[in-house]
Amino acid sequence: NTAFSPKIGLNVRYVSSASHVGNAWVNASRSFKAPTLDQLYDLRALPVPFPPYEVRIASPLLTPQEGTALEAGVYHIVALENGWQGQLSVSGYTMDMENEIDFSFETFSNVNIGKSRHRGVESGLTFGKPGLVTLFANHTLQDVTQQSGENKGNAVKAIPLHSISAGLSAQAGPFGASLILKSLSGMWVDDANTVELPDYTTVDVRLSWERKDVRWDVDIFNALNSAFDTTAYPDPAGSDVIFLFPSAPRTLSIGAQYTF
Repeated sequence: NTAFSPKIGLNVRYVSSASHVGNAWVNASRSFKAPTLDQLYDLRALPVPFPPYEVRIASPLLTPQEGTALEAGVYHIVALENGWQGQLSVSGYTMDMENEIDFSFETFSNVNIGKSRHRGVESGLTFGKPGLVTLFANHTLQDVTQQSGENKGNAVKAIPLHSISAGLSAQAGPFGASLILKSLSGMWVDDANTVELPDYTTVDVRLSWERKDVRWDVDIFNALNSAFDTTAYPDPAGSDVIFLFPSAPRTLSIGAQYTF
């Protein structure tokens, strides 16, 4: 397999002063992603509760996916008094993909799904004082549609229309804490866009303590113990059954990092 993936871009600083720095940028590119060896040749069989009672998801017929993208955006930093600062970034993109690699629950194998179009706007806002406190909020609006086949124009399944994250982190001497909220909405279960996955929101917490060369971290994922489904797929046999993948419950993780 061969691929040609050139990229050209331009970044212009439209303001530069003691209190403001702003840049605008644009780039165009070609990209590719080759299938992995596992996606092509993995011979491991997975058990399923229907004939032939085992499937192999690899497919040697996969071809590299390729895309053409155009992106543009701005980012602006404002320095305030006493070390406080804010940053705003906004970008938009459009990308046309061909032979996109995906997993098909209809055939239980990796497939090239033809053509898709990815369009979106990403925005982010950060405000705080380094070493003291930082607040941030990010929003991604992404419209990903199929561009070929009987479902042309429909949204590609399992990709959220809205992705939101926001949080707060604080530092007091050797102690640190952060609170992060994540929310996903607008996800379809099937290619025909007849079943929508319920929206969900999670809250994660991190506590840290650093002394000399050792840093301790305590992470609590899904701190509110919310129940939701991370993804789903329709019954490949054609019934009205929807197979759901439930979320993990509240999870505690403790880690240590030692710096030599």
